[in-house]
Amino acid sequence: MQIYEFDDAILSPQRFRYHVLRTLSVGKHRRALIEKQKGICPLCEGKQGALDSRAHVDHIQSVKAFADNLTLSLTEAYIQCHALENLRAVHLKCNNVRNRR
Repeated sequence: MQIYEFDDAILSPQRFRYHVLRTLSVGKHRRALIEKQKGICPLCEGKQGALDSRAHVDHIQSVKAFADNLTLSLTEAYIQCHALENLRAVHLKCNNVRNRR
């Protein structure tokens, strides 16, 4: 196994972890999340209508929070970040409003 060194002045451990954690596509879980949530967006509680195939998959605890938590190994952060328990299907509009905060 090859070991790489990184210059923290160029790419901090948090930024490196953030880029690694963002690489996984969670869209494959969309259908299962919509079914689990019975088509209801947890952010608007269904006021925007039922969720459909255009729903976004949102992390309950953000990717950045896992990247910044250096007490977790990168593997454990990756597993916890993308676990179904940390994901939810939401409307595009609801997700955009949440991300602007």
